[in-house]
Amino acid sequence: MKRAAAVLCAAVLCAFGVLCIKNEPPRVVFSLVLAVLLHEAGHICALKLAGVGVRRVVPLPFGALIDTGDRLCGYLAECGIYMAGPGASFLGAALAVRGADAAEMNLQFCFCVLSLGLGCFNLLPLPGLDGAGALRAVLLHCLADMNAAERAARAVQAVFTVLFWLASCSLWLIYGIASYPLLLSVFFLLRLFCG
Repeated sequence: MKRAAAVLCAAVLCAFGVLCIKNEPPRVVFSLVLAVLLHEAGHICALKLAGVGVRRVVPLPFGALIDTGDRLCGYLAECGIYMAGPGASFLGAALAVRGADAAEMNLQFCFCVLSLGLGCFNLLPLPGLDGAGALRAVLLHCLADMNAAERAARAVQAVFTVLFWLASCSLWLIYGIASYPLLLSVFFLLRLFCG
């Protein structure tokens, strides 16, 4: 069951990736790839700084699965590792803003906007995003009862997943914007209920 859910999640992510880039100019696609690489590099650098080994990195559309084996650091270090991706995204956006030209939509502008968006979006406590991992790590650090911490983290993820799904449905019903948000909401629902 878990393998089927993982394959389904990967298929939804791939469909989302194709929908997002199919009509975009090359500078936007290139900027997105750079933004994702920088974001993931932030996580990898934080892992190295925390002394956690990286076994392998599996590229995914809009991210990567970083296999570290067993958890080998404290919960606050784990939170820092989750926050390093958005931090790298914000740093990249800050460095690119100087050369960004919104009128021309040049490479720096595209990178700045996409990097900033990627960093902000990843802070949401949705299943599979950095915000959910960081929240879980902080709760596990702060609460004496690990089961209560896990339940609280899942409850927050469930609330945000339902809110994201409702917002996606609203965009679809009111404005006719369907494909991207609905596909993403399906992905988050699958992650929430299938692990």
